[in-house]
Amino acid sequence: MVESKYTHSPPLYTPAPGLYTSADRFRAYIETHYGVVLSDFAALHDFSITHANDFWMALWRFFEHAKLNYAENLLIGEDDEIAIKSLTEEDLSCPQEVTWKDLRQSTASLADAIKSSGFQRQDVVTDLGASALEARLAQLRPKFIFVEASYQYNGKRHYVLDKVEKVLQRLTATNSTQVVVMGNLQEHSKHLNLDNFLKRGTGQPLQFEQVPFNRPLVVMFSSGTTGAPKGIVHSHGGLVINGKKEHLLHNDFGSKDVYYHYTNITWALWNIVICALSCGTTIIMYDGSPFYPTPETFLEKMLATGVTAFGAGPKYYSELQKRKLQPGTYPNKVDLLLSTGAVLTPEQAEWLRESFGPICQISFSGGTELCGSFVHGSRSVPTYAGEIAVKALGMDVSVLSLDGEPVPDGESGELVCRKPFPNMPVCFLHDSKRKRYFSTYFETIPGVWTHGDFIKINPSTGGIYILGRSDGVLNPSGVRFGSSELYSVLERSVFLFVKLNAALNGRLREIEDDIRSAIGIDLSKRHIPEYIFEVDAIPYNVNGKKLEIPVKKILCWGPSTMSNLRVSAAEMKTLEPFVQFYHVNSTSDHTAALDKARL
Repeated sequence: MVESKYTHSPPLYTPAPGLYTSADRFRAYIETHYGVVLSDFAALHDFSITHANDFWMALWRFFEHAKLNYAENLLIGEDDEIAIKSLTEEDLSCPQEVTWKDLRQSTASLADAIKSSGFQRQDVVTDLGASALEARLAQLRPKFIFVEASYQYNGKRHYVLDKVEKVLQRLTATNSTQVVVMGNLQEHSKHLNLDNFLKRGTGQPLQFEQVPFNRPLVVMFSSGTTGAPKGIVHSHGGLVINGKKEHLLHNDFGSKDVYYHYTNITWALWNIVICALSCGTTIIMYDGSPFYPTPETFLEKMLATGVTAFGAGPKYYSELQKRKLQPGTYPNKVDLLLSTGAVLTPEQAEWLRESFGPICQISFSGGTELCGSFVHGSRSVPTYAGEIAVKALGMDVSVLSLDGEPVPDGESGELVCRKPFPNMPVCFLHDSKRKRYFSTYFETIPGVWTHGDFIKINPSTGGIYILGRSDGVLNPSGVRFGSSELYSVLERSVFLFVKLNAALNGRLREIEDDIRSAIGIDLSKRHIPEYIFEVDAIPYNVNGKKLEIPVKKILCWGPSTMSNLRVSAAEMKTLEPFVQFYHVNSTSDHTAALDKARL
Protein backbone atom coordinates (compact mmCIF):
# COMPACT_ATOMS: atom_id res chain seq x y z
CA MET A 1 0.00 0.00 0.00
CA VAL A 2 1.09 3.58 -0.61
CA GLU A 3 0.98 4.47 3.04
CA SER A 4 3.19 1.61 4.20
CA LYS A 5 6.26 3.85 4.17
CA TYR A 6 4.63 6.09 6.78
CA THR A 7 2.79 3.58 8.94
CA HIS A 8 5.61 3.28 11.45
CA SER A 9 7.35 6.61 10.80
CA PRO A 10 7.62 9.06 13.69
CA PRO A 11 4.72 11.50 13.78
CA LEU A 12 5.15 14.98 12.31
CA TYR A 13 3.71 16.41 15.52
CA THR A 14 3.21 15.04 19.01
CA PRO A 15 1.28 16.95 21.71
CA ALA A 16 3.54 18.29 24.42
CA PRO A 17 3.24 16.60 27.83
CA GLY A 18 0.62 18.36 29.91
CA LEU A 19 -0.99 20.13 26.92
CA TYR A 20 -4.57 21.00 27.89
CA THR A 21 -6.67 22.06 24.92
CA SER A 22 -10.27 23.20 24.56
CA ALA A 23 -11.10 19.65 23.46
CA ASP A 24 -9.67 18.35 26.75
CA ARG A 25 -11.71 20.92 28.65
CA PHE A 26 -14.87 19.83 26.82
CA ARG A 27 -14.01 16.16 27.48
CA ALA A 28 -13.86 16.93 31.20
CA TYR A 29 -17.18 18.79 30.91
CA ILE A 30 -18.81 15.69 29.39
CA GLU A 31 -17.33 13.44 32.09
CA THR A 32 -18.70 15.67 34.85
CA HIS A 33 -22.19 16.11 33.41
CA TYR A 34 -22.78 12.59 32.07
CA GLY A 35 -20.86 10.44 34.55
CA VAL A 36 -18.63 8.81 31.95
CA VAL A 37 -14.88 8.35 31.61
CA LEU A 38 -13.34 9.56 28.33
CA SER A 39 -9.63 8.86 28.32
CA ASP A 40 -8.66 10.62 25.09
CA PHE A 41 -9.86 12.30 21.89
CA ALA A 42 -10.85 8.96 20.35
CA ALA A 43 -13.11 8.24 23.32
CA LEU A 44 -14.64 11.70 22.96
CA HIS A 45 -15.39 11.01 19.29
CA ASP A 46 -16.94 7.66 20.17
CA PHE A 47 -19.22 9.39 22.69
CA SER A 48 -20.13 12.03 20.08
CA ILE A 49 -21.58 9.42 17.71
CA THR A 50 -22.98 6.84 20.16
CA HIS A 51 -24.69 9.56 22.24
CA ALA A 52 -25.22 12.07 19.45
CA ASN A 53 -28.10 13.99 21.03
CA ASP A 54 -26.27 14.35 24.34
CA PHE A 55 -23.10 15.42 22.52
CA TRP A 56 -24.70 18.22 20.49
CA MET A 57 -26.74 19.51 23.44
CA ALA A 58 -23.66 19.50 25.67
CA LEU A 59 -21.68 21.27 22.97
CA TRP A 60 -24.25 24.06 22.78
CA ARG A 61 -24.25 24.52 26.57
CA PHE A 62 -20.44 24.44 26.62
CA PHE A 63 -20.30 27.57 24.46
CA GLU A 64 -20.98 30.28 27.00
CA HIS A 65 -23.21 33.10 25.74
CA ALA A 66 -24.07 31.25 22.51
CA LYS A 67 -27.18 32.70 20.89
CA LEU A 68 -29.32 31.57 17.99
CA ASN A 69 -28.24 34.37 15.72
CA TYR A 70 -25.21 33.92 13.49
CA ALA A 71 -23.99 37.52 13.63
CA GLU A 72 -24.38 37.76 17.41
CA ASN A 73 -22.16 34.69 17.84
CA LEU A 74 -19.46 36.21 15.66
CA LEU A 75 -19.41 39.69 17.23
CA ILE A 76 -18.27 38.59 20.69
CA GLY A 77 -14.85 40.19 21.21
CA GLU A 78 -13.80 42.94 23.61
CA ASP A 79 -14.30 46.48 22.25
CA ASP A 80 -10.64 47.49 21.98
CA GLU A 81 -9.25 44.15 20.80
CA ILE A 82 -8.57 43.52 17.10
CA ALA A 83 -11.19 41.52 15.19
CA ILE A 84 -9.83 41.82 11.65
CA LYS A 85 -6.54 42.75 10.05
CA SER A 86 -7.03 43.71 6.42
CA LEU A 87 -4.25 43.74 3.82
CA THR A 88 -4.11 44.58 0.12
CA GLU A 89 -1.45 44.22 -2.54
CA GLU A 90 -1.01 47.98 -2.54
CA ASP A 91 -0.16 48.14 1.14
CA LEU A 92 1.15 44.86 2.48
CA SER A 93 3.27 46.53 5.14
CA CYS A 94 0.47 48.43 6.90
CA PRO A 95 -2.55 46.24 7.62
CA GLN A 96 -5.75 48.07 8.46
CA GLU A 97 -6.92 46.99 11.90
CA VAL A 98 -10.61 46.78 12.76
CA THR A 99 -11.54 46.53 16.43
CA TRP A 100 -14.51 44.53 17.64
CA LYS A 101 -16.22 47.81 18.48
CA ASP A 102 -15.65 49.10 14.93
CA LEU A 103 -16.93 45.84 13.47
CA ARG A 104 -20.10 46.00 15.54
CA GLN A 105 -20.67 49.61 14.50
CA SER A 106 -20.17 48.94 10.79
CA THR A 107 -22.46 45.90 11.05
CA ALA A 108 -25.09 48.07 12.71
CA SER A 109 -24.84 50.70 9.97
CA LEU A 110 -25.19 48.17 7.16
CA ALA A 111 -28.06 46.32 8.86
CA ASP A 112 -29.84 49.63 9.49
CA ALA A 113 -29.51 50.67 5.84
CA ILE A 114 -30.73 47.32 4.54
CA LYS A 115 -33.78 47.34 6.83
CA SER A 116 -34.56 50.95 5.90
CA SER A 117 -34.47 49.92 2.22
CA GLY A 118 -37.35 47.54 2.70
CA PHE A 119 -35.52 44.30 3.29
CA GLN A 120 -37.79 41.59 4.65
CA ARG A 121 -37.38 38.04 5.88
CA GLN A 122 -36.68 35.63 2.99
CA ASP A 123 -35.29 38.41 0.79
CA VAL A 124 -31.84 37.65 -0.60
CA VAL A 125 -28.73 39.83 -0.43
CA THR A 126 -25.87 38.92 -2.78
CA ASP A 127 -22.19 39.87 -2.71
CA LEU A 128 -21.19 39.77 -6.36
CA GLY A 129 -17.65 39.59 -7.70
CA ALA A 130 -16.29 39.31 -11.21
CA SER A 131 -16.58 35.54 -11.47
CA ALA A 132 -20.19 35.13 -10.31
CA LEU A 133 -22.29 33.22 -12.81
CA GLU A 134 -25.66 34.17 -14.18
CA ALA A 135 -26.97 30.72 -13.27
CA ARG A 136 -26.32 31.45 -9.60
CA LEU A 137 -27.98 34.86 -9.62
CA ALA A 138 -30.97 33.55 -11.53
CA GLN A 139 -31.54 30.98 -8.78
CA LEU A 140 -31.15 33.54 -5.99
CA ARG A 141 -33.38 36.29 -7.43
CA PRO A 142 -31.75 38.79 -5.08
CA LYS A 143 -33.36 41.96 -3.78
CA PHE A 144 -29.95 43.56 -3.12
CA ILE A 145 -26.63 42.97 -4.85
CA PHE A 146 -23.38 44.36 -3.49
CA VAL A 147 -20.85 44.69 -6.30
CA GLU A 148 -17.14 45.48 -6.32
CA ALA A 149 -16.52 48.02 -9.10
CA SER A 150 -12.95 46.80 -9.48
CA TYR A 151 -10.30 44.71 -7.80
CA GLN A 152 -6.54 44.37 -7.90
CA TYR A 153 -4.81 41.05 -8.44
CA ASN A 154 -1.18 40.31 -9.17
CA GLY A 155 -0.38 43.99 -9.59
CA LYS A 156 -3.16 44.75 -12.09
CA ARG A 157 -6.39 46.65 -11.56
CA HIS A 158 -9.39 44.83 -13.06
CA TYR A 159 -12.58 46.80 -13.77
CA VAL A 160 -15.57 44.51 -13.72
CA LEU A 161 -18.68 46.69 -13.42
CA ASP A 162 -19.37 46.63 -17.18
CA LYS A 163 -19.27 42.83 -17.18
CA VAL A 164 -21.54 42.68 -14.17
CA GLU A 165 -23.98 45.10 -15.85
CA LYS A 166 -24.53 42.68 -18.74
CA VAL A 167 -25.59 39.97 -16.33
CA LEU A 168 -27.77 42.32 -14.30
CA GLN A 169 -29.61 43.56 -17.39
CA ARG A 170 -30.83 40.04 -18.06
CA LEU A 171 -31.87 39.58 -14.44
CA THR A 172 -33.55 42.91 -13.68
CA ALA A 173 -36.03 42.39 -16.50
CA THR A 174 -37.92 40.06 -14.16
CA ASN A 175 -36.62 41.11 -10.75
CA SER A 176 -36.62 44.35 -8.81
CA THR A 177 -32.96 44.27 -7.81
CA GLN A 178 -31.14 47.13 -6.11
CA VAL A 179 -27.42 47.35 -6.84
CA VAL A 180 -24.95 48.82 -4.35
CA VAL A 181 -21.47 49.42 -5.74
CA MET A 182 -18.38 49.34 -3.55
CA GLY A 183 -16.04 51.72 -5.35
CA ASN A 184 -16.31 54.71 -7.66
CA LEU A 185 -19.38 55.17 -9.85
CA GLN A 186 -19.93 57.21 -12.99
CA GLU A 187 -21.71 60.49 -12.35
CA HIS A 188 -25.09 59.48 -13.78
CA SER A 189 -25.12 55.85 -12.74
CA LYS A 190 -28.49 54.40 -11.80
CA HIS A 191 -26.85 52.47 -8.96
CA LEU A 192 -25.89 53.54 -5.44
CA ASN A 193 -22.39 53.57 -4.04
CA LEU A 194 -21.94 52.12 -0.58
CA ASP A 195 -21.59 55.46 1.22
CA ASN A 196 -24.90 56.74 -0.13
CA PHE A 197 -26.60 53.45 0.61
CA LEU A 198 -25.50 53.61 4.26
CA LYS A 199 -27.11 57.06 4.53
CA ARG A 200 -30.49 55.36 4.24
CA GLY A 201 -30.04 54.20 7.83
CA THR A 202 -32.03 55.91 10.56
CA GLY A 203 -29.53 55.46 13.38
CA GLN A 204 -31.08 52.32 14.83
CA PRO A 205 -28.88 50.40 17.30
CA LEU A 206 -27.66 46.92 16.47
CA GLN A 207 -30.29 44.36 17.45
CA PHE A 208 -30.00 40.61 17.09
CA GLU A 209 -33.18 38.69 16.39
CA GLN A 210 -33.26 35.27 18.02
CA VAL A 211 -34.26 32.82 15.30
CA PRO A 212 -35.15 29.12 15.00
CA PHE A 213 -32.15 26.81 14.69
CA ASN A 214 -32.97 25.87 11.08
CA ARG A 215 -33.69 29.42 9.85
CA PRO A 216 -31.95 29.82 6.44
CA LEU A 217 -28.89 32.06 6.63
CA VAL A 218 -26.76 31.73 3.53
CA VAL A 219 -26.78 30.08 0.11
CA MET A 220 -23.53 28.53 -1.11
CA PHE A 221 -23.12 27.15 -4.60
CA SER A 222 -21.39 24.02 -5.80
CA SER A 223 -18.80 24.49 -8.51
CA GLY A 224 -21.14 23.44 -11.31
CA THR A 225 -18.37 21.47 -13.01
CA THR A 226 -20.59 18.42 -13.51
CA GLY A 227 -23.97 20.14 -13.90
CA ALA A 228 -25.99 23.19 -12.98
CA PRO A 229 -24.66 24.75 -9.75
CA LYS A 230 -26.52 23.56 -6.68
CA GLY A 231 -27.78 26.37 -4.45
CA ILE A 232 -27.12 24.89 -0.99
CA VAL A 233 -29.05 26.58 1.83
CA HIS A 234 -27.37 26.59 5.26
CA SER A 235 -28.95 27.51 8.59
CA HIS A 236 -28.04 29.87 11.44
CA GLY A 237 -27.77 27.05 13.96
CA GLY A 238 -25.87 24.65 11.73
CA LEU A 239 -23.12 27.11 10.84
CA VAL A 240 -22.83 28.45 14.39
CA ILE A 241 -22.53 25.14 16.24
CA ASN A 242 -20.30 23.43 13.66
CA GLY A 243 -18.11 26.50 13.22
CA LYS A 244 -17.54 26.75 16.96
CA LYS A 245 -16.91 23.00 17.19
CA GLU A 246 -14.24 22.99 14.49
CA HIS A 247 -12.44 26.17 15.50
CA LEU A 248 -12.56 25.62 19.26
CA LEU A 249 -12.41 21.85 19.76
CA HIS A 250 -10.32 20.91 16.72
CA ASN A 251 -8.18 24.00 16.01
CA ASP A 252 -8.09 25.10 19.67
CA PHE A 253 -8.59 28.74 18.70
CA GLY A 254 -9.09 31.49 21.26
CA SER A 255 -8.85 35.24 21.68
CA LYS A 256 -5.05 35.21 21.50
CA ASP A 257 -4.95 33.56 18.07
CA VAL A 258 -4.53 35.31 14.72
CA TYR A 259 -5.78 33.23 11.78
CA TYR A 260 -5.01 33.59 8.09
CA HIS A 261 -6.14 31.13 5.43
CA TYR A 262 -5.52 31.74 1.75
CA THR A 263 -8.95 31.50 0.12
CA ASN A 264 -11.42 33.54 -1.90
CA ILE A 265 -15.02 34.57 -1.33
CA THR A 266 -16.38 32.09 -3.89
CA TRP A 267 -15.36 29.12 -1.74
CA ALA A 268 -17.09 27.66 1.32
CA LEU A 269 -13.74 27.95 3.09
CA TRP A 270 -14.19 31.74 3.25
CA ASN A 271 -17.34 31.21 5.34
CA ILE A 272 -15.51 28.68 7.50
CA VAL A 273 -12.71 31.18 8.18
CA ILE A 274 -15.22 33.87 9.15
CA CYS A 275 -16.62 31.55 11.84
CA ALA A 276 -13.31 31.76 13.71
CA LEU A 277 -14.56 35.14 14.94
CA SER A 278 -17.00 33.20 17.14
CA CYS A 279 -14.02 32.09 19.26
CA GLY A 280 -12.84 35.67 19.70
CA THR A 281 -10.04 34.96 17.22
CA THR A 282 -8.54 37.71 15.06
CA ILE A 283 -8.79 36.89 11.35
CA ILE A 284 -6.68 38.29 8.53
CA MET A 285 -8.35 39.21 5.25
CA TYR A 286 -6.06 39.63 2.25
CA ASP A 287 -7.20 41.03 -1.10
CA GLY A 288 -4.71 39.94 -3.74
CA SER A 289 -2.30 37.30 -4.99
CA PRO A 290 -0.07 35.39 -2.54
CA PHE A 291 2.72 35.68 -5.11
CA TYR A 292 2.68 39.49 -5.37
CA PRO A 293 5.03 41.29 -5.54
CA THR A 294 7.01 38.09 -4.93
CA PRO A 295 6.19 34.94 -2.95
CA GLU A 296 8.97 35.83 -0.51
CA THR A 297 7.68 39.36 0.12
CA PHE A 298 4.08 38.27 0.63
CA LEU A 299 5.06 35.51 3.04
CA GLU A 300 7.38 37.74 5.04
CA LYS A 301 4.75 40.50 5.34
CA MET A 302 1.97 38.06 6.22
CA LEU A 303 4.02 36.40 8.95
CA ALA A 304 4.91 39.85 10.30
CA THR A 305 1.24 40.46 11.13
CA GLY A 306 1.60 38.11 14.09
CA VAL A 307 -0.37 35.27 12.51
CA THR A 308 -0.42 32.19 14.75
CA ALA A 309 -2.42 29.87 12.47
CA PHE A 310 -1.49 29.82 8.78
CA GLY A 311 -3.62 27.98 6.24
CA ALA A 312 -3.40 27.31 2.52
CA GLY A 313 -3.90 24.57 -0.04
CA PRO A 314 -1.32 21.97 -1.10
CA LYS A 315 -0.88 23.80 -4.42
CA TYR A 316 0.37 26.92 -2.60
CA TYR A 317 2.66 24.92 -0.33
CA SER A 318 4.07 23.04 -3.33
CA GLU A 319 4.90 26.36 -5.02
CA LEU A 320 6.85 27.45 -1.94
CA GLN A 321 8.63 24.11 -1.94
CA LYS A 322 9.54 24.36 -5.64
CA ARG A 323 10.97 27.84 -5.06
CA LYS A 324 13.03 26.46 -2.16
CA LEU A 325 11.61 29.01 0.27
CA GLN A 326 12.13 28.48 3.99
CA PRO A 327 9.17 30.14 5.77
CA GLY A 328 10.60 29.31 9.17
CA THR A 329 13.53 31.65 8.58
CA TYR A 330 11.22 34.68 8.73
CA PRO A 331 10.30 36.00 12.19
CA ASN A 332 6.92 34.47 12.98
CA LYS A 333 4.58 33.24 15.71
CA VAL A 334 3.00 30.38 13.74
CA ASP A 335 2.18 27.35 15.88
CA LEU A 336 -0.48 25.76 13.66
CA LEU A 337 -0.47 24.96 9.93
CA LEU A 338 -3.72 24.14 8.16
CA SER A 339 -4.36 22.63 4.75
CA THR A 340 -7.45 21.76 2.71
CA GLY A 341 -8.82 21.79 -0.82
CA ALA A 342 -6.76 18.85 -2.07
CA VAL A 343 -4.57 16.07 -0.75
CA LEU A 344 -1.48 17.21 1.16
CA THR A 345 1.07 14.61 0.15
CA PRO A 346 3.45 13.01 2.65
CA GLU A 347 6.36 14.79 0.99
CA GLN A 348 4.68 18.19 1.37
CA ALA A 349 3.88 17.48 5.01
CA GLU A 350 7.50 16.51 5.67
CA TRP A 351 8.68 19.67 3.93
CA LEU A 352 6.36 21.80 6.08
CA ARG A 353 7.80 20.19 9.19
CA GLU A 354 11.34 20.93 8.02
CA SER A 355 10.38 24.52 7.13
CA PHE A 356 8.27 25.50 10.15
CA GLY A 357 9.48 23.01 12.72
CA PRO A 358 7.54 20.23 14.51
CA ILE A 359 4.42 22.33 15.09
CA CYS A 360 0.89 20.99 14.74
CA GLN A 361 -0.33 20.36 11.19
CA ILE A 362 -4.06 20.02 10.59
CA SER A 363 -5.42 18.83 7.27
CA PHE A 364 -9.19 18.77 6.94
CA SER A 365 -11.70 17.71 4.31
CA GLY A 366 -15.42 18.19 3.90
CA GLY A 367 -17.41 20.22 1.46
CA THR A 368 -19.68 23.10 0.57
CA GLU A 369 -22.62 20.82 1.41
CA LEU A 370 -21.83 20.99 5.12
CA CYS A 371 -19.68 24.13 5.20
CA GLY A 372 -17.35 22.14 7.36
CA SER A 373 -15.43 18.90 7.66
CA PHE A 374 -16.05 15.20 7.96
CA VAL A 375 -12.40 14.55 8.84
CA HIS A 376 -10.15 17.01 10.63
CA GLY A 377 -7.19 17.29 12.98
CA SER A 378 -6.53 18.18 16.59
CA ARG A 379 -3.71 19.57 18.69
CA SER A 380 -4.54 16.78 21.14
CA VAL A 381 -3.38 13.92 18.91
CA PRO A 382 -0.27 13.08 16.87
CA THR A 383 -0.18 13.88 13.15
CA TYR A 384 1.32 11.55 10.54
CA ALA A 385 2.50 12.51 7.06
CA GLY A 386 -0.11 12.04 4.35
CA GLU A 387 -2.97 11.46 6.79
CA ILE A 388 -5.87 13.46 8.16
CA ALA A 389 -5.66 12.75 11.86
CA VAL A 390 -9.22 12.17 13.10
CA LYS A 391 -12.87 11.90 12.21
CA ALA A 392 -14.57 15.18 13.08
CA LEU A 393 -16.44 15.19 16.38
CA GLY A 394 -20.12 14.37 15.96
CA MET A 395 -19.56 12.94 12.47
CA ASP A 396 -20.25 9.20 12.24
CA VAL A 397 -17.81 8.73 9.37
CA SER A 398 -17.32 5.25 7.99
CA VAL A 399 -15.98 3.54 4.86
CA LEU A 400 -18.46 1.44 2.86
CA SER A 401 -18.42 -0.40 -0.44
CA LEU A 402 -20.88 0.62 -3.17
CA ASP A 403 -23.02 -2.29 -1.93
CA GLY A 404 -23.25 -0.63 1.48
CA GLU A 405 -21.01 -3.14 3.23
CA PRO A 406 -18.35 -2.01 5.77
CA VAL A 407 -14.82 -1.91 4.37
CA PRO A 408 -11.96 -3.06 6.65
CA ASP A 409 -9.33 -0.52 7.67
CA GLY A 410 -6.57 -0.43 5.10
CA GLU A 411 -8.94 -0.96 2.17
CA SER A 412 -10.54 1.71 -0.02
CA GLY A 413 -14.20 2.68 -0.15
CA GLU A 414 -16.80 5.43 -0.04
CA LEU A 415 -16.78 8.09 2.69
CA VAL A 416 -20.20 8.01 4.32
CA CYS A 417 -21.77 9.59 7.39
CA ARG A 418 -24.22 7.21 9.04
CA LYS A 419 -26.01 9.66 11.32
CA PRO A 420 -27.50 13.14 10.84
CA PHE A 421 -25.50 16.23 11.76
CA PRO A 422 -26.80 19.75 12.51
CA ASN A 423 -25.00 21.47 9.63
CA MET A 424 -26.69 19.39 6.95
CA PRO A 425 -28.23 21.71 4.33
CA VAL A 426 -31.72 22.96 5.04
CA CYS A 427 -32.51 22.36 1.37
CA PHE A 428 -31.41 23.16 -2.17
CA LEU A 429 -32.85 26.22 -3.88
CA HIS A 430 -35.91 25.45 -6.01
CA ASP A 431 -35.98 21.83 -4.90
CA SER A 432 -39.21 21.95 -2.92
CA LYS A 433 -39.70 18.18 -2.80
CA ARG A 434 -35.99 17.62 -2.07
CA LYS A 435 -35.62 15.26 -5.01
CA ARG A 436 -32.23 16.62 -6.04
CA TYR A 437 -31.07 16.78 -2.42
CA PHE A 438 -31.82 13.11 -1.78
CA SER A 439 -30.59 11.89 -5.16
CA THR A 440 -27.29 13.70 -4.59
CA TYR A 441 -26.45 12.30 -1.14
CA PHE A 442 -28.76 9.38 -0.32
CA GLU A 443 -29.13 7.47 -3.59
CA THR A 444 -25.68 5.94 -4.11
CA ILE A 445 -26.00 3.94 -0.88
CA PRO A 446 -29.70 4.17 0.10
CA GLY A 447 -30.38 6.00 3.34
CA VAL A 448 -26.76 6.91 4.07
CA TRP A 449 -25.08 10.25 3.33
CA THR A 450 -22.54 9.29 0.66
CA HIS A 451 -20.22 12.22 0.19
CA GLY A 452 -18.48 11.26 -3.03
CA ASP A 453 -14.95 10.91 -1.63
CA PHE A 454 -12.89 7.75 -1.99
CA ILE A 455 -10.91 7.08 1.21
CA LYS A 456 -9.15 4.50 3.35
CA ILE A 457 -8.19 4.39 7.04
CA ASN A 458 -4.71 3.50 8.27
CA PRO A 459 -5.18 0.49 10.58
CA SER A 460 -2.10 1.44 12.62
CA THR A 461 -2.80 5.12 13.33
CA GLY A 462 -6.50 5.57 12.58
CA GLY A 463 -5.59 8.38 10.19
CA ILE A 464 -7.60 8.95 7.03
CA TYR A 465 -6.29 9.00 3.46
CA ILE A 466 -8.34 10.95 0.91
CA LEU A 467 -7.70 9.10 -2.35
CA GLY A 468 -9.79 11.27 -4.66
CA ARG A 469 -13.35 11.96 -5.73
CA SER A 470 -15.47 8.87 -6.27
CA ASP A 471 -16.47 9.95 -9.78
CA GLY A 472 -12.78 10.36 -10.59
CA VAL A 473 -11.80 6.92 -9.35
CA LEU A 474 -9.78 4.82 -11.79
CA ASN A 475 -10.92 1.29 -12.48
CA PRO A 476 -8.45 -0.67 -14.64
CA SER A 477 -8.62 -4.45 -14.33
CA GLY A 478 -11.69 -4.11 -12.11
CA VAL A 479 -9.78 -2.55 -9.19
CA ARG A 480 -10.97 0.86 -7.94
CA PHE A 481 -8.31 3.27 -6.71
CA GLY A 482 -7.86 7.01 -6.35
CA SER A 483 -5.51 9.20 -8.34
CA SER A 484 -3.72 10.38 -5.20
CA GLU A 485 -2.26 6.89 -4.82
CA LEU A 486 -0.38 7.45 -8.09
CA TYR A 487 0.58 11.02 -7.16
CA SER A 488 2.12 9.86 -3.90
CA VAL A 489 4.40 7.47 -5.77
CA LEU A 490 5.47 10.02 -8.37
CA GLU A 491 6.08 12.79 -5.86
CA ARG A 492 8.42 10.56 -3.88
CA SER A 493 10.64 10.35 -6.94
CA VAL A 494 12.33 12.66 -9.38
CA PHE A 495 9.59 12.20 -11.99
CA LEU A 496 7.62 15.20 -10.75
CA PHE A 497 10.54 17.53 -11.23
CA VAL A 498 11.68 16.36 -14.66
CA LYS A 499 10.99 18.97 -17.34
CA LEU A 500 11.08 17.08 -20.60
CA ASN A 501 12.77 18.77 -23.53
CA ALA A 502 14.27 17.90 -26.89
CA ALA A 503 17.42 16.53 -25.27
CA LEU A 504 15.35 14.00 -23.31
CA ASN A 505 13.15 12.80 -26.16
CA GLY A 506 15.39 9.80 -26.68
CA ARG A 507 14.84 8.79 -23.03
CA LEU A 508 11.03 9.03 -23.02
CA ARG A 509 10.54 5.27 -23.12
CA GLU A 510 13.15 4.82 -20.37
CA ILE A 511 11.40 7.39 -18.17
CA GLU A 512 8.04 5.73 -18.79
CA ASP A 513 9.51 2.36 -17.81
CA ASP A 514 10.88 3.88 -14.58
CA ILE A 515 7.46 5.33 -13.75
CA ARG A 516 5.71 2.02 -14.37
CA SER A 517 8.29 0.17 -12.31
CA ALA A 518 7.88 2.53 -9.33
CA ILE A 519 4.09 2.25 -9.44
CA GLY A 520 4.23 -1.53 -9.70
CA ILE A 521 6.61 -1.83 -6.73
CA ASP A 522 4.83 0.64 -4.43
CA LEU A 523 1.25 -0.29 -5.40
CA SER A 524 0.53 -3.27 -7.66
CA LYS A 525 0.66 -4.35 -11.28
CA ARG A 526 -3.00 -3.41 -11.62
CA HIS A 527 -2.15 0.22 -10.88
CA ILE A 528 0.31 0.51 -13.78
CA PRO A 529 -1.01 2.87 -16.50
CA GLU A 530 -1.22 1.66 -20.08
CA TYR A 531 -0.37 5.10 -21.50
CA ILE A 532 1.78 7.94 -20.19
CA PHE A 533 1.71 11.31 -21.97
CA GLU A 534 3.61 14.54 -21.65
CA VAL A 535 1.57 17.74 -21.16
CA ASP A 536 2.67 21.35 -20.80
CA ALA A 537 0.60 22.03 -17.67
CA ILE A 538 -1.63 20.29 -15.14
CA PRO A 539 -5.07 21.95 -15.07
CA TYR A 540 -6.14 23.36 -11.70
CA ASN A 541 -9.18 25.40 -10.67
CA VAL A 542 -8.99 28.67 -8.77
CA ASN A 543 -8.99 26.82 -5.43
CA GLY A 544 -5.95 24.73 -6.33
CA LYS A 545 -7.80 21.48 -7.08
CA LYS A 546 -6.75 19.39 -10.06
CA LEU A 547 -9.48 19.31 -12.72
CA GLU A 548 -9.55 15.53 -12.84
CA ILE A 549 -13.26 15.09 -13.56
CA PRO A 550 -13.28 17.38 -16.64
CA VAL A 551 -10.15 15.63 -17.95
CA LYS A 552 -11.82 12.25 -17.46
CA LYS A 553 -14.90 13.47 -19.36
CA ILE A 554 -12.73 14.68 -22.24
CA LEU A 555 -10.89 11.37 -22.45
CA CYS A 556 -14.16 9.42 -22.36
CA TRP A 557 -16.36 11.60 -24.57
CA GLY A 558 -13.96 13.63 -26.67
CA PRO A 559 -14.41 17.15 -28.13
CA SER A 560 -18.21 17.01 -27.88
CA THR A 561 -18.05 17.33 -24.10
CA MET A 562 -16.06 20.58 -24.11
CA SER A 563 -19.11 22.81 -24.56
CA ASN A 564 -20.78 21.19 -21.54
CA LEU A 565 -17.92 21.79 -19.10
CA ARG A 566 -18.70 24.50 -16.58
CA VAL A 567 -15.23 25.95 -16.14
CA SER A 568 -13.63 29.37 -16.49
CA ALA A 569 -11.96 30.55 -19.69
CA ALA A 570 -8.53 30.11 -18.11
CA GLU A 571 -9.38 26.57 -16.99
CA MET A 572 -10.75 25.71 -20.42
CA LYS A 573 -7.46 26.76 -22.00
CA THR A 574 -5.53 24.27 -19.86
CA LEU A 575 -8.05 21.51 -20.67
CA GLU A 576 -8.01 21.89 -24.46
CA PRO A 577 -4.69 20.03 -24.99
CA PHE A 578 -6.24 16.86 -23.54
CA VAL A 579 -8.66 16.53 -26.47
CA GLN A 580 -5.81 15.13 -28.56
CA PHE A 581 -5.66 12.05 -26.33
CA TYR A 582 -9.32 11.08 -26.88
CA HIS A 583 -8.67 8.63 -29.74
CA VAL A 584 -5.52 7.11 -28.26
CA ASN A 585 -7.21 4.19 -26.54
CA SER A 586 -8.71 3.00 -29.83
CA THR A 587 -5.27 2.90 -31.48
CA SER A 588 -3.84 -0.57 -31.10
CA ASP A 589 -0.22 0.29 -31.75
CA HIS A 590 1.30 2.08 -28.75
CA THR A 591 3.97 3.92 -30.76
CA ALA A 592 1.40 5.14 -33.25
CA ALA A 593 -0.79 6.26 -30.35
CA LEU A 594 2.03 8.31 -28.88
CA ASP A 595 2.74 9.93 -32.24
CA LYS A 596 -0.95 10.70 -32.71
CA ALA A 597 -1.15 12.27 -29.26
CA ARG A 598 1.76 14.58 -29.97
CA LEU A 599 0.37 15.93 -33.26
